[in-house]
Amino acid sequence: MICEKKLTIHMKIDLKKIKTKALAEFKSAFFLTIYFAAFFGSLTTYKRLVLANHNISFAEYGISLIDALILAKVILIGAAFRVGSRFNDRPLIIPALYKTFCFSIIVLALSLADGSSKAYGREMPGQTY
Repeated sequence: MICEKKLTIHMKIDLKKIKTKALAEFKSAFFLTIYFAAFFGSLTTYKRLVLANHNISFAEYGISLIDALILAKVILIGAAFRVGSRFNDRPLIIPALYKTFCFSIIVLALSLADGSSKAYGREMPGQTY
């Protein structure tokens, strides 16, 4: 007869620590989103004003807000994975430039993926089914 042993893992969940971490994450996401929303909103306003001179209506502020949310989350995910922390022991300019480069590559890759997914759903000119 084979004895079966039950393996139990006891994990003590510290709710206070989880709440503190979740609140810090929410604050970071909120302030990054506000920052990027202001930046993208100003670019959208500029685009709207330029197009208004040519009698073209344009008001896509919702897309600016969604882009700000996505970019803020991408930056938080990159920070969680410690992207760009390779040169933190060097003078401040080196890690700043390296992090900028790393996050720019991530955002570029996601922008290309987003653009290709949008283009995939569109019908090409002259295409027949």
